[in-house]
Amino acid sequence: GIAGEKDVRDFLGPSLSQLPRPHLMKGMSKAVQIVLNGLKKGNPITVYGDFDADGVTATTVLSLFFEELGVVPLQYYIPDRLKEGYGLNTEAINKIWNVCSKQKGGPGILITADCGISDFKAVETARKLGFTVIITDHHRPPEELPTADAILNPLQPECGFPYKSLAGVGVAFFFILGLRAELAGNSHWPEDRIPNLKSYMDLVAIGTVADQVPITGSNRIIVKAGLEIINRGERTGLRELLKTANIFGAEVRAEDIAYRIAPRINAIGRIGSAQKAVELLCTNRPEIAEKLAAELEEANNIRKGIEADIFTEATQLVSSEGFGTTNSLLLFKNDWHQGVLGIVASRLVEKFNRPTILLTKSG
Repeated sequence: GIAGEKDVRDFLGPSLSQLPRPHLMKGMSKAVQIVLNGLKKGNPITVYGDFDADGVTATTVLSLFFEELGVVPLQYYIPDRLKEGYGLNTEAINKIWNVCSKQKGGPGILITADCGISDFKAVETARKLGFTVIITDHHRPPEELPTADAILNPLQPECGFPYKSLAGVGVAFFFILGLRAELAGNSHWPEDRIPNLKSYMDLVAIGTVADQVPITGSNRIIVKAGLEIINRGERTGLRELLKTANIFGAEVRAEDIAYRIAPRINAIGRIGSAQKAVELLCTNRPEIAEKLAAELEEANNIRKGIEADIFTEATQLVSSEGFGTTNSLLLFKNDWHQGVLGIVASRLVEKFNRPTILLTKSG
């Protein structure tokens, strides 16, 4: 479907200059202004992310950029997959409020990363507690949007952003692009000190490939630029992760992100705490990076073992008798690990060519 000289050039030579302007995204001006006002007042900022690789990289991108701006205090929060589930939850918001109020003088700004677009009640709770809420998300919005102070999501109604298939980390990246443009215009940095956001592209590429969004248009530009940065091996935590995946020193490709890097980041969120993955990607201390990368590797090995056991048990539950007349599979076992059921269900779909639901007991 690529026709015409410009389309061919853009496809064969994707460059960052082809990315859309961030302010085309609905809500961008408002979100940027909220942060600028918060910077002037010294308000605390909390980044609240999802526990998968997209959410982890989105959280890391936002946290590192705010750290570069000198935001103090700054914190990030990723919910526990098994205890708290996906998205914003009121219990976590109350925890964050307690920390901010006691240690930081007020709730400040709460920014979501790869979540929040469906969390109407939680956003309402946060605003009642005094948070200013910015949602950055890429999931399809519900009919009624949360009452956040600003929403960045290219799929929301009347959003003029031309590319609609960004991952959560892509939306976060365009947010920091918008912030940098505004700050540079206000002479926040000397001309020779304006941050080059290409250094963040490794993280944006990882989250984009991991979330399986289409690698077309803006995403293709992001992944190409990101692979260049990954292959420079400059990010301390990522370098250690590449070593544990046995791909450090070789040319890293999109397939390596999908099958070797992303599963290690996802595994810690399935088995333990995804906060450790953010810590790994944020740290510039080799000894800490080495320790955290080893923890991610161990979690991935545990995940593979659990997944293999459940796949075997689930396969055995499928009766050969009557299978020919079965249109779908609904399987249950009391002690299956919730964190890997989605992966196993996908494998069973491939094996049996049937829509598959796996259930386990949970409270």
